[in-house]
Amino acid sequence: MQNFRAVVSADYLGKYIHDTYVRPARERGDRVVTIRVREVCQALSHGYSENLVRGVLGSMKFRNAYRLPLVAADEHADGRPAAFMFKLQGRRAGSSLRRWILAV
Repeated sequence: MQNFRAVVSADYLGKYIHDTYVRPARERGDRVVTIRVREVCQALSHGYSENLVRGVLGSMKFRNAYRLPLVAADEHADGRPAAFMFKLQGRRAGSSLRRWILAV
């Protein structure tokens, strides 16, 4: 009997990456976040290929869904991206509270 693994959708993988790497960086107030392809694969117990992770990180759908302009991509010697660096846009945690306090 073959070992079947549930197919993960690119949307699920994008949400996982966002929730694990992007959201915490935004909450810390970071201006950029660097996501390493191998690190994502290791976190998922190498259940998904590096090519799938690269495909999600490099897609416009992922960048547009989470408002992540691509700043840079670090490459392996063979030209495949090893890490993606994104600029974090949007409000920093607590910025609306600061505006409210200043207005009062």
